[in-house]
Amino acid sequence: MKANSILNIDTRIKRVCTNMKAIILNGGQGGRFWPLISEEKPKQFSILYSNETMIQQTYQRFRNWLSADKVFVVTTENYFGT
Repeated sequence: MKANSILNIDTRIKRVCTNMKAIILNGGQGGRFWPLISEEKPKQFSILYSNETMIQQTYQRFRNWLSADKVFVVTTENYFGT
């Protein structure tokens, strides 16, 4: 695929996303990651595959196409402000 084609795809995605909003559901027990995770530091706040937490990686993927005011994170009260 040529660079121009990739740019055109990215431009088209941004155009489609103009009125979109993203909601990231941030929760769950993460039992498959035990003992790497705990109730105090669940999987979404853990660094497993890169230099960023899983929630940071997810947020950044959405930010490729959406402005920050269109990306929302839904979590429990326990993790609010973490």
